[in-house]
Amino acid sequence: MTNHLFDLRLQQAQDGTSCTQVYLRGSVPTAPPAGEVKQLLALLSQWSGSPVELVLSVDAGSVAWFELWGDATAEVPVRHLQVRFTLDDHRHLRGDSDAAW
Repeated sequence: MTNHLFDLRLQQAQDGTSCTQVYLRGSVPTAPPAGEVKQLLALLSQWSGSPVELVLSVDAGSVAWFELWGDATAEVPVRHLQVRFTLDDHRHLRGDSDAAW
């Protein structure tokens, strides 16, 4: 099995507060189990005080990929998660979404 590198970036918020922005990027061979996704998003939401924004690329290549992540996030309460879709990997900034849950 190939090791997949995760990139976790912490950056001071640009609004002049002492808040920290967190960015996570990495590869996983498949969507994690729904229970683990629910736990992770609940912790991140509790820590930040707001829902986690999950961005799914429409260019992923197959319906099966969307189904995997749909199943993995189906049990996550709305207060912990907001889902957004992008048309390609270059439109990942807030406000460039085509649809949101």
